[in-house]
Amino acid sequence: MRSRVDNVFADSRIQQAFQFISARESDIEADQIRLTRIAAPPFCESERAREIHEEFTKIGLRPSIDSIGNVVASYDGNGRNPVVVGAHLDTVFPASTPLELQRKGRALHLPGISDNGAGLVALLWTLRAAKQNGIHFRRPVFVLGNVGEEGEGNLRGIRHIFKDPPWGSRDCEFIAVDGAGLQRVTNQALGSRRFRVCMTGPGGHSWADFGRPNPVQALATAIHAFGTSGVRRPGTSFNFGLIRG
Repeated sequence: MRSRVDNVFADSRIQQAFQFISARESDIEADQIRLTRIAAPPFCESERAREIHEEFTKIGLRPSIDSIGNVVASYDGNGRNPVVVGAHLDTVFPASTPLELQRKGRALHLPGISDNGAGLVALLWTLRAAKQNGIHFRRPVFVLGNVGEEGEGNLRGIRHIFKDPPWGSRDCEFIAVDGAGLQRVTNQALGSRRFRVCMTGPGGHSWADFGRPNPVQALATAIHAFGTSGVRRPGTSFNFGLIRG
């Protein structure tokens, strides 16, 4: 496997693509900032989706926006089973979050600049480098700007794609480009189960209902009990994200 990877990196077109990327670092940074400044909390990704659609078009692809808001395009390639590369459009921050850039040395501080401004700009410039240097693939390549990855989005964009995949019944391999850094590459499927737990009771008001069972307190007790019980299977994690009431 390592020899195959080395052969790919030795290809002159791949070397030219790396040089193309290296020479345009300031342009890549500018794109990352521009895209991140388009607010895109879950269920409100449409403006950023239109921008990604336009960028895909400029690259020479023929993108579309599906019924749920995903931006979908295909890159030329041959073979049967496609490779699908997706970067999620949404951020974890609500629409009211000020999107103000701060620089500390070479570091950029801006809500969403990493998750997932970094993934989106990486996808765009990989496509640009490939097109610029005439790189073709032995398998079809589909690219996505998918909605609803964060929080209450509940992976709705990817769920929609796989219910009716644009590549039909063919098997695929999926690459998610998400966040910054190359410290970790996850090469196995990562499952996500999300639950909404509702508790009701007669309490809740700090004065009129004082002393009655309060659902928020009961829920907090349940969270504490679960979190300190030591119940965890190898390879799993859990989180309690939001309480409303």
